[in-house]
Amino acid sequence: MDAEKFAQDEFKDFTVYNELGKIEKNENFKKVLKKLSKQEIDHYKFWLKFSSKKVNKVNKFEILFFKILRIIFGLTFTLKILENHERKVIEDYKKFLKKIKGRDREKLKKIIKDEESHENEFIKLINENRVVYLGATILGLNDGLVELTGALAGLTAALQNSLIVAISGLIAGIAASMSMAASSYLQARAEGRNPRISAYYTGISYISVVLCLVLPYFLVSNIYFALFSSILIAILIVASMSFYVSVLFERDYKRELVEMFSLSLGIAFITFLIGSLARIFLKIEI
Repeated sequence: MDAEKFAQDEFKDFTVYNELGKIEKNENFKKVLKKLSKQEIDHYKFWLKFSSKKVNKVNKFEILFFKILRIIFGLTFTLKILENHERKVIEDYKKFLKKIKGRDREKLKKIIKDEESHENEFIKLINENRVVYLGATILGLNDGLVELTGALAGLTAALQNSLIVAISGLIAGIAASMSMAASSYLQARAEGRNPRISAYYTGISYISVVLCLVLPYFLVSNIYFALFSSILIAILIVASMSFYVSVLFERDYKRELVEMFSLSLGIAFITFLIGSLARIFLKIEI
């Protein structure tokens, strides 16, 4: 990687931070973005000295992509994605450090220090509800995935009727989401957190999983295709949530994915067997 590429990367980060700042409504978050954009433009000016290309542009679709990320997944996640990219170029910066001397060398050392620590410190200043109450969201998602995937698999094997399975799963899921929200409310109150917000995130995440997983049973009559579709949706949710958590907390994505995947599909397999046995021995016919 050369100075032209370094300059382009820093200019892209500056532009993204600057554009995110324009649409940000939270004043504290806006200040963080302003600090980050100022830091990036300083880095860009440094690399511009070594670059033969003096004018840089950023693809509008890249900016749009990060704006959509911010809206859907939050500012913390979006900045973490940007910072993960920047960590990859730190080693290249260190290699370039060997090629320069004097003030430029000292300046580059400061830039490397910024990339390694300062920007992460800025991100910690962002206090988003969706991150603060991520535990409540994960609780709702995990329980919804594990419990409902298992219930639908068992009901599929036992009842063999898409509509009945869909209605049964929906009723059970709504009841369970209300129960989980109530439990989250009581737990948050005991821990000194806002119980209403905690209950909201737990309940909404749980019922969202319920609606996604039962939807195939309403749309298709083939019971096993509906089960396959429901499990596929569960896998996509698990993969997405695992990635989200791994980025936010800098954890191993594969480990997060395997843990959640094993729980959800493992229980689904067990309950499918139980449902099949119930159908055989109880002679259920619907």
